[in-house]
Amino acid sequence: MVITREEVKRIAALARIALTDQEEELYEKELSSVLEFVAALEDLDVRDAAPMAGGTDLMTIMREDKVADADLEGKAAELLAAVPDRADGWVKVPSVF
Repeated sequence: MVITREEVKRIAALARIALTDQEEELYEKELSSVLEFVAALEDLDVRDAAPMAGGTDLMTIMREDKVADADLEGKAAELLAAVPDRADGWVKVPSVF
C-alpha cells in the first residue's frame, strides 16, 4: 500500500504537527514501507505456530516483600541539597499555569 502526500498531510494535521516539504516526502516513503511490511506479514502461514504470551521463556525472579521504615530523616538534607531551587524545606518547581 502506498501512502500519498495528501494522506501524510492529513495524518500530520490529525497529530497536530507541522511538517516541512522534505519531512512530508520522507514520511510518505517511510509510512508506505511500514504498510508494505505489514501487508507482507499477512502472507505468512502461522497455522502451526504456537501461541506466545511473551518473547522469551525467562522467568522473573520473585522475592518476598518486606515492610521496612524509610530513613527519610537522615536523607532529607542530602536530597534537598541536590535540588536546584528550594524554600523552607520544600522543593520549588516552575508554575504550570
